[in-house]
Amino acid sequence: MARPLANAARRHRLCLATLRATKYVFVSGVIARLFLIGFKFAVPFLIKSTTAFSEDRSQPEANGWGLTGAWLLVMVGRAVSVRVSSTMLGRPITFIRSPMLSFTK
Repeated sequence: MARPLANAARRHRLCLATLRATKYVFVSGVIARLFLIGFKFAVPFLIKSTTAFSEDRSQPEANGWGLTGAWLLVMVGRAVSVRVSSTMLGRPITFIRSPMLSFTK
């Protein structure tokens, strides 16, 4: 009688252990991507607010400065979140490949 090649209860043990060990890396990548999505969705609203402000001259000057600050916050936040999310995209690959290389020797 031939033995089965793998135990059904332990079939995906390496995959589950790898995901368990790198869960914070995956979560940090998801959070960075959510910030990027938020900043991307804010741009059309800023454009609409800016055009409405430029068409209506009766609004106070403080609204214009507030829009300038909002543009600065969104553009800097978008640049930072693009950089962080691109960095976090490669980290899980590195975290998974590094331990696997020790098994191949």
